[in-house]
Amino acid sequence: MFSLLLLLSCLLLLSLTSVSSYTVVSSRRSMLKDALKDAACGISALTVGLVPTIAKAENGYTAAQVAEPTEDFKKSEAQRAAFRLEQAKQTKEFSSVISRLSAQSRTSDALIKDLEDLKVLTIKYGGLPEGIKWDGLKKTVRAVKREGTDKFWTTPVEFAYQALNREIAFQQNPNKDKELGNPIQ
Repeated sequence: MFSLLLLLSCLLLLSLTSVSSYTVVSSRRSMLKDALKDAACGISALTVGLVPTIAKAENGYTAAQVAEPTEDFKKSEAQRAAFRLEQAKQTKEFSSVISRLSAQSRTSDALIKDLEDLKVLTIKYGGLPEGIKWDGLKKTVRAVKREGTDKFWTTPVEFAYQALNREIAFQQNPNKDKELGNPIQ
């Protein structure tokens, strides 16, 4: 429908410009206007001719629009909603441990416990949930480490932090066989 209207408008513009193309050009401005009309008609005619063939060439046929969602689509949407709900639950668990680590834990034992809890959650869920980035977690832990370097960040805390990093790297690496467990533990 749109292409038909575009074609009709182009034909109308061509008929208007064809009268002026046989007359003597009275000014430079009128010549530029006529040239612009001719170029616009040429481009629109080219567009009208090519757009339907490009759309058909991508998939080989014209796509039919479905009025009602299919059962497969409804099933897929239900799976997506369940996944988002599960990810939100996981993110909430991780966030509570991370906030406890960064705000409340100011002893070596508390830090080790929080880092071990993060490691257990990482193993339980097979990596970090959506919304929690490894780099962000590292920045948070490093801020705690910077604050407690001579006070409560001891060698066992550093070992727990390195174990957490190794576990996250193992869980997020797609080239590992997860059923066998982490061989570096």
